[in-house]
Amino acid sequence: MEKQLEIVLQRVRSTRYGLDGAIYIDNVMVCNTVENSDSCIKAGEYKIALEHCKHHKRQMPMLIEYKNACSNCVLRREASNNTPMPCFCPQITMGNGVHNRHDGAIIVGEALCAGVVIHPQNAFNTIFKRIFKHIRRNQDIVLQVKDSVRK
Repeated sequence: MEKQLEIVLQRVRSTRYGLDGAIYIDNVMVCNTVENSDSCIKAGEYKIALEHCKHHKRQMPMLIEYKNACSNCVLRREASNNTPMPCFCPQITMGNGVHNRHDGAIIVGEALCAGVVIHPQNAFNTIFKRIFKHIRRNQDIVLQVKDSVRK
């Protein structure tokens, strides 16, 4: 049987500042997350692939179900890691919070307070390396999104 990498996103708290959670790989917490509770993806199972993102100018872990959104993406002149995507494009990404983001992003980092994470680059790199390693081995990447709070 082909092994797959299972990433679990456990949502733990909903506040007016966002939907806070944590990412687990092999039952070990890797980082915290924050999402916009109005535009987050539904709980369930999603396959992930690394796709080139025009916005970030690099490969990003995107949900396969939504990867066609890239063809509709309009590149912004000056974009940073905290700039929202110009269209709904759920992906594991960097940033500090969800203010003005309606792109379905799962922002990773270390929780600072409700709706805010810090050190997003470190968290993103950790997850990206794990995903990249499993893709090189031709293994599937699955994101399990679990809700334990009401939005």
